[in-house]
Amino acid sequence: MKQIVLQVPDKQYPFFMELMAKLDFTITESEGSVDIPDFHKTIVLARLSELKPENLINWEDAQKRLDVKYGA
Repeated sequence: MKQIVLQVPDKQYPFFMELMAKLDFTITESEGSVDIPDFHKTIVLARLSELKPENLINWEDAQKRLDVKYGA
């Protein structure tokens, strides 16, 4: 089975949904991407500005630490 994503204009939406139902297609609705609130962006940017290079590790080392801690 294939999956496609379409953007349907609001005024044509009822017709489109009726057509899809008549063709017996499986329909999953989605409103698209999630908007991130500005206050959340501000918090993340503040945290990023406080990072110290000496406290960072690369992804491979992080995976090894998690494997040791959680036994993967």
